[in-house]
Amino acid sequence: KDDEFCAAHLASLCESAYKEYKEPMSLGQMVNYADLPRVMIENIMPNHFGVSLDTDAIERIWDVNSVYSKGAAGKGKAGAWKEDSSEKEQMASESVKEACR
Repeated sequence: KDDEFCAAHLASLCESAYKEYKEPMSLGQMVNYADLPRVMIENIMPNHFGVSLDTDAIERIWDVNSVYSKGAAGKGKAGAWKEDSSEKEQMASESVKEACR
């Protein structure tokens, strides 16, 4: 049951995002998670938002993206961000993986 709920929730989030993206007046832009934050610096900020980034701004983006976003004080997760998508995928049950396909 938990696996089905998890997969249904993820599907709902993805379907909603894609539906909004496909709207004729949508300003959304699909981004591959693996390309962050580089794509923010090279494409989204200058081309989508029309914002020029100087060296200081680029350094701040890299600095902010080097910290674990859910690592608030007292939660025991503080520290540098590290790629863990593969690890999380390996932890998922086969039924979750199948439901996500």
